[in-house]
Amino acid sequence: MTIDKSWIRENRTSPKFLEGLKNFMEIARKHVDSKDKVRCLCVKCVNMYRQLLSTVYAHIHDCGFLKSYTIWIYHGKKHYVSDLGYNSTPINIPTTNEMFDVIDDVMAEQNTNEENTDDEGRGMDPEFDALFEELNTKLYPDCEMSSLNFLAKLLHIKVTNKWTNSSFDQLVELLRVAFPESKIPTSHYEAKKKLRQIGLGYSPSMLANMILLCFGRRMIPCRIARFVTRVDGWIQPQRGSERSTDGMMYHPVDGKSWQEFDKRYPEFAKEPRNVHLGLAADGFNPFGNFNNNYSIWPVILTTYNTPPWIWKHPDYGGKKRKHDDERKKRELNWTKRSIFFELEYWSSLDLKHNFDVMNVSKNVNESVLNTALMNDKSKDKKEARIDLKNMGIRPDQWPKEKVKKMKKHNKEENKKKEILPHASYSFKPIDRQRFCQFIKGVRLPDGFGSNFKKKVNDTESNLVGLKSHDHHVLMQRLLPIGVRACLPPNVSRTIIDMCTFFKKIYAWSLDVNDMRNARTEVVKILCNLELIYPPTFFDIMIHLILHLPDEAILGGPVHMRWMYPFERYMKKLKNYVRNKAKP
Repeated sequence: MTIDKSWIRENRTSPKFLEGLKNFMEIARKHVDSKDKVRCLCVKCVNMYRQLLSTVYAHIHDCGFLKSYTIWIYHGKKHYVSDLGYNSTPINIPTTNEMFDVIDDVMAEQNTNEENTDDEGRGMDPEFDALFEELNTKLYPDCEMSSLNFLAKLLHIKVTNKWTNSSFDQLVELLRVAFPESKIPTSHYEAKKKLRQIGLGYSPSMLANMILLCFGRRMIPCRIARFVTRVDGWIQPQRGSERSTDGMMYHPVDGKSWQEFDKRYPEFAKEPRNVHLGLAADGFNPFGNFNNNYSIWPVILTTYNTPPWIWKHPDYGGKKRKHDDERKKRELNWTKRSIFFELEYWSSLDLKHNFDVMNVSKNVNESVLNTALMNDKSKDKKEARIDLKNMGIRPDQWPKEKVKKMKKHNKEENKKKEILPHASYSFKPIDRQRFCQFIKGVRLPDGFGSNFKKKVNDTESNLVGLKSHDHHVLMQRLLPIGVRACLPPNVSRTIIDMCTFFKKIYAWSLDVNDMRNARTEVVKILCNLELIYPPTFFDIMIHLILHLPDEAILGGPVHMRWMYPFERYMKKLKNYVRNKAKP
């Protein structure tokens, strides 16, 4: 049934306006929230503030009805717009103006901030009032899409297809000529300026406070009490209220940290729409040990309430900073207090951050493999042997002098040369070649891993160009087999035990009892490694192995906390970047 809306343009004292207002209030009464409030659509509140029905009636009677609000999407009316997806055939689906939700999120904090409201509870920000007015403005007469919604979709197409700024300027110039009555911006600069007002613009300092949270690649668990009812238009977050009861962990909800949080905050746990978030930060370089004179920090936000197969919903931001050597001299590392401690619940979290198991395992496998192959990245250098001599341990591995007689100008000269005795943890030349031939002959199923044939160099004496996932496959499948025939039994057994430990940690479902047993096993593994390798082998990455079982008990399965999905998503984001100086 068509609703007569002509009364909104009548005089506010006329009988037709009063009768129409009375009928509208009956409709609005059906769409109040839990506090009996509804969006006020007077010319001053412009649908941004919720008021009691009596207050809404008074505002409209005194100030007038918002005449541009012709489709009552917040008061029971649905409208249809064509889906501007990238399929060949557009599909008409019932939806709302997406930009209403964006502006509502931006204004959420201001709605509850008394400094941003007047005596009657209305907003005092003319910039947002003008923006909301434009949101209700049609792109052109008789168009169902608002100008702001069109602008957001057009910029999305620009980013997806990697248009240049000049090509975007030429397009909008052509559209303005073809549609002179439209509300299309004049340039890319104006478009970005308009979207920046609602938080969709890029600002180099937007994450300045967030960089204080941690160092290194970490997953940061977060909780947020704001309700989410729609993600990507169709995902309804599920809280995983039915936890595992068989002692297995299939999801972070089965972890001890999530359960303890729910016990500590029962009111938060009762609401199934409350969102549990994880923040993945990549690219931190706190010690300045890279060659770049700047570092860029991508940050991805994901929700853990959804089932495992749809749990990734990333958002992206970045911070670029030039290294300041003087600042590093003035400040010591780890002197910064994380900004997350300002959150009420943060200090009580059992698991405040996650180690990136992807990079831990990659670095551990890299240390073992390079030391065994004795390549340029080996941890067994001359300095390491000198350390053993200074410490007075393992005299059979100390550097030894070898005197070689040489003839020069018909005179015999003795030339001294230091040699490093062969260590039990490194391959002999013949074993090194056998190991590389074994890796070269491996055939893996499609999509399981890289073509390792291309990773072996021409002399079959080294592995080159290995990625993180290659180390993952090597440690789980290939390294235990390769070292068994090429290293002494005590060394190969320790390496196999370490690979078996990582395989347990990688499992898609974890047994809590297995993780408790792994805590004891990993201590024995590290002790055996100390009996074999030199002290220079034991960097921070080797030490982090000790904490992985405890972290698995707290956080649940590793595959929902490591960096593989985020690294793949960042590759996608990097493809969008045309100017690396201003991503």
